[in-house]
Amino acid sequence: MPRVSSLFLAVLTLASCTQLESPLAPQRTIASLAPANANLVTRPWEGSCEGTGVFRSDFVTLDITGTCTLSHLGRTTTVGVETVGAVLNAVHTFTAANGDLLHTTTTGTAVLKPDFSGVIFSNIETVTGGTGRFANASGSATRIGSTNFSDGSAIWEIVGTLTYAASDRR
Repeated sequence: MPRVSSLFLAVLTLASCTQLESPLAPQRTIASLAPANANLVTRPWEGSCEGTGVFRSDFVTLDITGTCTLSHLGRTTTVGVETVGAVLNAVHTFTAANGDLLHTTTTGTAVLKPDFSGVIFSNIETVTGGTGRFANASGSATRIGSTNFSDGSAIWEIVGTLTYAASDRR
């Protein structure tokens, strides 16, 4: 294969490796004030959330907003974009009580409730970083909950662990 064709193919391959086109997509932290391995602590990450979901006109994409009470974040707001299909995929941003952001991705399933009034979902939430004390955060949690079709309401529980730099705590 000529060298120019190989280079063109390599550029096209790299260009196709992009994140979801969403302002909520987890952002990579280029630099942080704390080294990635500075005084890392792992703590339980758990709590409950409630919110609403509104389908976009494509009936595949769901915009989620809610409030949570989560350990190591306090009273938290959350926004997310979910893609509904055979597998549920999502990106979420949690805003902690002090304004620090925690970014996550979610993958899981949703099944109809027996009475067809909504869905029951089970997902794995994976921490992808954030800002402030969560700039170098990692971790994962199980996310289990349910929705109601009548008003778009949802409730869910998060249970897992969160690792972040203790020196970043405020």
